[in-house]
Amino acid sequence: MCGICGIISYKQSDLVSKHHIEKMVSTLQHRGPDFNNSWLNHLVAFGHSRLSIIDLSVNGNQPMYSYDKKYIIVLNGEIYNYKEIRKELEKLDVPFSGSSDTEVLVNAFAIFGKDIFPKLNGIFALAIYNIQEEEVILARDRFGVKPLYYQASNDVLLFGSEIKAILEVSSLKRKINLQALHEFSYFGNPLQENTLFSGVRRLKPGYTLKINKKGMLLSKYWDINPEINTEILEKDAIEKIKDLLEDAVKRQLVSDVPVGIFLSGGIDSSAVTAFASK
Repeated sequence: MCGICGIISYKQSDLVSKHHIEKMVSTLQHRGPDFNNSWLNHLVAFGHSRLSIIDLSVNGNQPMYSYDKKYIIVLNGEIYNYKEIRKELEKLDVPFSGSSDTEVLVNAFAIFGKDIFPKLNGIFALAIYNIQEEEVILARDRFGVKPLYYQASNDVLLFGSEIKAILEVSSLKRKINLQALHEFSYFGNPLQENTLFSGVRRLKPGYTLKINKKGMLLSKYWDINPEINTEILEKDAIEKIKDLLEDAVKRQLVSDVPVGIFLSGGIDSSAVTAFASK
């Protein structure tokens, strides 16, 4: 896992500073011990702590520019179908300097914009800044595997992979969200956008959040659309599930470092281990 964080100002703010973004990054170093870095201008500051998995070279470090220098990204996660997307981009003569999925994603966004998000197979939380338009897009994967929290107040938005990155520089009073506490006590976790801190929200799975001088716009880019086949035979359904599971495991084994498995011995982890061992 990696850690991302950032400060976004609708107007120029003293919070957008090297000092503040480095303080945020310091709270996330345990998520990414391999490289820590930040980038900022007068309106936006991005920070990243890296756990190197794909492209272990400096070409995989973040924050990372797109090939045309119009966009910059911080990403926590992994895009499993990045090789297929890269081939599509190479046909459009998009140049690459490394082999990371992050570089593929930021270049794909430079070409396709937000239309790339529904095409992604992966787990991710990210922020992309359009430098010319002065606009930031936050996005979270379909099922919210990767965390992304944010707090907006006084023309400034703070975001991070963990809430403590936000609290490190926020003037927000640490007040309990009683509704979220009730939900946590009953369900084991707060629901929807709620967190245990008043004023801090979670970006919902399958959503993007656009931030610019006009304000914020929350949009859904993906939703479950189940297809029910009542005609399929049991043996065919079993074979289909096997193929889907094997393909999913194969995709998630893409790595430039050794891969391990936490095995509980149940039928699900045993099945994953069996496919991975092949």
